[in-house]
Amino acid sequence: MIEIPVPKDIRDYEPTLVGPFTTRHIVCLAIMAALVYAVYLLEKACGIEDPLQMPIFLIFGIPPFLFGWYKPYGLHLEVFLKKAIRENLLSPVNRPYKVENMWEGIVEEEDKAFVSEMRQKGLLKENEKKDKQKNTSKNLSEEFIAYK
Repeated sequence: MIEIPVPKDIRDYEPTLVGPFTTRHIVCLAIMAALVYAVYLLEKACGIEDPLQMPIFLIFGIPPFLFGWYKPYGLHLEVFLKKAIRENLLSPVNRPYKVENMWEGIVEEEDKAFVSEMRQKGLLKENEKKDKQKNTSKNLSEEFIAYK
C-alpha cells in the first residue's frame, strides 16, 4: 500500500517569537504579570500582611491567560465571545419571516386611478366617494364589473 504524507493545514501554523511562545502569548503574559503584580501591591497597601496566604491577586491573572492560550472551537477567545454574545444575547430568539408586499402599493395606485376615472365619467356619486375610499380593491373591481 502506498503511503503519502499529508501536509498540515497552513491556517493552523502560528509563528513563534521566543521558544514555543507566539507574540500573542508574550503580550498576554506581560499583561497578566503586570495585573497580578498591581493587585498584589494593592493587597499589601490595603493592610493584608501576607497576600500569599489569601492569593486573591491570582484571580486577576486568569482572564489574560485565557485570552492568550484558550481557543474554543479553534477561535481566539475574543472572537468566540463576540460571536457568542451576538448570537445568544443580541439576536432575537424568534425571527419572524417578513416580506414586503410589492403588489400592495401597485394595487392601491390602480384603485385610486380607477376611482378618479369613475368620478370623471360620472358613474360615482358624491355620497359614494367616502364609502368607496374605505372599500378594498376587491370591492372596487367588483363595481367595475357591475358598471360594464
